[in-house]
Amino acid sequence: MSQRAKSRRTSAPPQSAPRQTGTRQASTPPRLRAPRRAVSVTPRASPVSATPIWWDLADRSALAPCPPLAAPLRCRTAIVGSGIAGLSLALALARRGDDSVVVLERFHGAAGATGRNAGFLLCDSECIDLAARMHGETAAFALHDAGLATRSFVRDLERGLDDSPPRSLVTWTGSVRLAADRGESCAFAATAARGLPGIRCEPLVAAPESGSVPYLAALADDGDGLLDPLALVALILALAEARGVRRFDATPVETLRATRTGVVLSTPGGDVTADRVIVCTNPDAARLLPRVGASASRNRWVPVRPVRAQALAAWIDPMPAWRRPTYATRGGDYWRPLPDGRVLLGGMRRVARRAENTAATAASADVQRALDAHLRHLVGPEARIDVTHRWGGTMAFTPDGVPRVGPVFDAGPGAAPGGGRDASTGPGRSRIHVLAGFNGHGMGWAPGLADVLAATLQSSDPSPRAGRSGSAARQATAPGLPKVFRPGEPPSANLDPPPPRA
Repeated sequence: MSQRAKSRRTSAPPQSAPRQTGTRQASTPPRLRAPRRAVSVTPRASPVSATPIWWDLADRSALAPCPPLAAPLRCRTAIVGSGIAGLSLALALARRGDDSVVVLERFHGAAGATGRNAGFLLCDSECIDLAARMHGETAAFALHDAGLATRSFVRDLERGLDDSPPRSLVTWTGSVRLAADRGESCAFAATAARGLPGIRCEPLVAAPESGSVPYLAALADDGDGLLDPLALVALILALAEARGVRRFDATPVETLRATRTGVVLSTPGGDVTADRVIVCTNPDAARLLPRVGASASRNRWVPVRPVRAQALAAWIDPMPAWRRPTYATRGGDYWRPLPDGRVLLGGMRRVARRAENTAATAASADVQRALDAHLRHLVGPEARIDVTHRWGGTMAFTPDGVPRVGPVFDAGPGAAPGGGRDASTGPGRSRIHVLAGFNGHGMGWAPGLADVLAATLQSSDPSPRAGRSGSAARQATAPGLPKVFRPGEPPSANLDPPPPRA
């Protein structure tokens, strides 16, 4: 039987004895470290690919790069970055009547974290109870609402926009989280007790995703799902271009400056002058934004730092009975089945935490060894493992774990270095905006926050074309952005000491 045929065979869920959380001490969570000797993985006849598996599964014709900018131009809205945030925002603005949207990209669409992630569509990064303790209740539910907005955005795409046909983008399997310590287990129980729709504790025996690892509790969210991130990007690209959005790849924005009549973005192909600019480059956002009131080493508006996440893809024989996106060890580890029969496993950043504070995307030996060990624990000692891909991607983390969404105030010409006068009175006020800092949860939050930002921008736009008639989606009432997301705001309230992160 061929390897692919074997991989499609589904085994029964692993039989494990009932686990009693009271018999396990919080000081010994099942956290795996890099093994001292190599884990048994089947050697491959061909080299392991360093390309994210999504690019090998993708229809690349639907993601073909656009030509770079070759001459100066003027537009209503310029968006910097063509990842999931920038492209979702471009489509959301076009649907609301903005017929002059330009997207500028340093490389090509989905070249960054969008094409390198695990393809999870999860509403929450942390369970609600942990999020409330870390960020405060207001921020926790603002993040939850962002996840719900993303679900609505994607379901709208699935139903078909205007005259586009309906299609399936997400396998709505629900998700499961697995607790690695008693504190997380208690947080699961407290989250389930809040009574949020679809969120519930479930017995570990009903979660085959736990494999043979002795996790302590499971929390399910029936509204989550799995997707191919590049398939989602390809659809958004097609819909945005059909609505007049113009894209220029291989067009890095070197600087931007606000003037009294607009914002000028300098690129190798010429200047772009826009009425407003939204920076959606996530870990690179701070480079372009003004440093009003901040030191030269830290940007007040988007205080992001790059963090690498690593993953692998493998054939497993027999195929484990996984069907849902899975988070474990407070989101530090994650895994899922892939549409072609393989599995994807990521995480283990904690084995080399300082080394992972980097914008590099190459896989490292120590984290990959830890991933091999964790995969072996999950599938058991007898399973055949054939790793085909190993890669990394760059996330953008903020100090408080909350994204930054909204206007950035530039003091404009004549301001003293470092923002010597009140930035809110400068001529560039509200012309520069940011949508970045997703803390490793861009697929779950970015589309929803982009939709909310687009509604807010268009509702405050005095331009006659901003209110152009059209579908109900274009007429949507702007709900406004929660204060916790505003650039330049102090970190969100955290009254309780945060639990240790994985």
